[in-house]
Amino acid sequence: MASGKPRTILILFWAAASLFAIVLLLSIQWLLSTQAASQTCSTPACVLAAADILHTVSSPSRKIDPCTNFRDYVCAGWDSRNELHADQSHISRRSTLSEQTQGVLRQIIESSGPHSSRQSNGEVTAEKRAFAKLKKTYVSCMDEAALESRGLTPMIDTVPQVRRILRRPDDVLARDHKGWIPSPARHLEGREQPSLTEVIQYLMNQGVDALITFRTKIDDEDPSTNSLLIRPLYRHGLLSREMNEDESLVREYKTVMTEVLSQVYSEADLEFHPSKGRALAVTKRAENSSILEGLVQSLVDFERRLTDALPPRSKTFDVTEYYNVYSLKEAESLVPHISLRELILSQTGGTSPKRVVVTAPAYLETLSETLRETDRAALEAFFIWRVIQTHAKNVKAKAVEPLLAFEGQLEGRTYKPDNERWRLCVRHVNAGLEWMSQDAKDVASEKLRNITQEIAYPTKNPDMRRPSEVEERYSNMRISEDDYFRNVILFAQAKHHDRFAKLAKSSADREWDRDIETVDAYFSPAGNQIVVPGGIMQPPVYYGPRLPSYLTYGAFGALMGHEISHAFDSMGRYFDADGNQTDWWDSQTKAQDAQRSQCFIDQYSQFSATGPDGGLVHLDGALTLDENLADDRGLRAAFQAWQTRNRKNPDKKLVGLERFSKEQIFFLSYGRFWCSKSQAETMQTYLKSNVHSPDFARIMVCHELLQDQGTQTDEVSY
Repeated sequence: MASGKPRTILILFWAAASLFAIVLLLSIQWLLSTQAASQTCSTPACVLAAADILHTVSSPSRKIDPCTNFRDYVCAGWDSRNELHADQSHISRRSTLSEQTQGVLRQIIESSGPHSSRQSNGEVTAEKRAFAKLKKTYVSCMDEAALESRGLTPMIDTVPQVRRILRRPDDVLARDHKGWIPSPARHLEGREQPSLTEVIQYLMNQGVDALITFRTKIDDEDPSTNSLLIRPLYRHGLLSREMNEDESLVREYKTVMTEVLSQVYSEADLEFHPSKGRALAVTKRAENSSILEGLVQSLVDFERRLTDALPPRSKTFDVTEYYNVYSLKEAESLVPHISLRELILSQTGGTSPKRVVVTAPAYLETLSETLRETDRAALEAFFIWRVIQTHAKNVKAKAVEPLLAFEGQLEGRTYKPDNERWRLCVRHVNAGLEWMSQDAKDVASEKLRNITQEIAYPTKNPDMRRPSEVEERYSNMRISEDDYFRNVILFAQAKHHDRFAKLAKSSADREWDRDIETVDAYFSPAGNQIVVPGGIMQPPVYYGPRLPSYLTYGAFGALMGHEISHAFDSMGRYFDADGNQTDWWDSQTKAQDAQRSQCFIDQYSQFSATGPDGGLVHLDGALTLDENLADDRGLRAAFQAWQTRNRKNPDKKLVGLERFSKEQIFFLSYGRFWCSKSQAETMQTYLKSNVHSPDFARIMVCHELLQDQGTQTDEVSY
């Protein structure tokens, strides 16, 4: 019995020790889990954000290597959940945000109206009146039965007026009835305008741009004033020079043009060719068909000449190319067939600027020569065709469906006349500096401090917080609930009026160039101003302060950095801190920039996509240079800013994303905003004409930065 006692004690000792060890282990585990929980955000908002990321990125089972295929790693989940349908040319995270915003706007428009009790009675009344006008516009657009019953009629009513203006008896024509002879300069006092000028004016008031366009913006030399820009019409016929050189595509275009013009002329009870100022007598079908064929060929040749005269896309935003100051008399001498003065006077109510900016003088000179050499019938057909191109989407008629289908084909999508109309109606209702010298850095720093910000919505012209100002802005518009086409024209007239009204205002009264719901932001060089519409300020771009900041810094921060960097690119370099035009780069800075720019040009020119014919279409690194630099600098600046913030106020990790570091989630947040899919035709056109790189190339900015610096480095230098 004595020997059994020590054994019992030993057993009890081991049992107690084991129990103590278990308790200790459980305590340690509890402490560790408590500590981990305190470092992890598991609020409902964080759970939703984490779930969104997990639905976007690749799952571990896919085994995609982010070091070799960062785009697919970031977007594999999104790709599997989003199909590009035949009637879509492009889908993306951005377009998804736009659709969400459109859905919200639809709910607002289809509601019974505003219910605000925080404003004065006068403001509440003004808000209700403004909403009623908005609702009438929407209802008229959604009334498909009325649109179908009217068919082409609203648009057809415009066509005879074009002919009446062009066939005035006081027109001076060459003996062979070809070409336009410039009329002597005339004024409005008691004298009639030349017919070519008058038809352009008439079409402007119908929301149709033809031959030239006007825009008002902050003057590049004197930012305290606004200047009037005289610009080319950038869309003639097909979408690009390359398309105009594709003979098979041109043949399709002529077939569509023939079919649509034939029906429009027929419904308007017009013949195809003027003869000695009188309409051609009714002819046999074969002869009529032959005349139309020749007319269409002349029209295509006219559009092609104007397209060939357009400046290269890479020079469109180059201030040294587009900022050409002329007196109004000098500008008129470039294209004497059109009275620019009378066009301006018709929009301003009798005042004209002493100077204008002609963005493409060579285009106006070519336009003058082309007008002289083009048959009168072709010019008439051009203006009528511009009416059709502009308003085809604003009527419901079989006659214009071939054009709508062809335009969809150019974008790689299938036209569906029965697509959800509410989307169209809602849209209508809304109508880093290490490479610089020290002197240049000093100017850049001052410019950066002087940048003004406009966030979410405008607070002047109009102040969106005051319904009375919004109502006043559109007080002259008499909106009809049962005449959608007329409403479209009224909005177009208001747009033109606002454009020219800016000439009488100070640049301090500047207005936004984007709608509030736009999922984008922009920088104005002459105004030294960044504008961030409310549409972009939502997940997955912008998150509130209750979520880890790496989410917002990765997407929204990089976007803001991108826009701010435009203040220091090849265009921003010509504007100082006050928006005055001056080249503040010295020779050292220019040399450093040229060296780095060529590196970016070479790098991005290696990107390519598969075209419609299966061949590779390469990105133009020179065309996209400024935007590529902005992506790179914006992301680097945002990453450095987030690191600085995180050192002072460390962010929690997201629940369910423990396998990622906070740095990695920063880059995932940036990259997944650019997840997208495009039709081959859309991508080909995009690569040849857009100053932005395609989304898959923009994602690779992350990859380059990760390879360059890694995510463990606190300092990110250019």
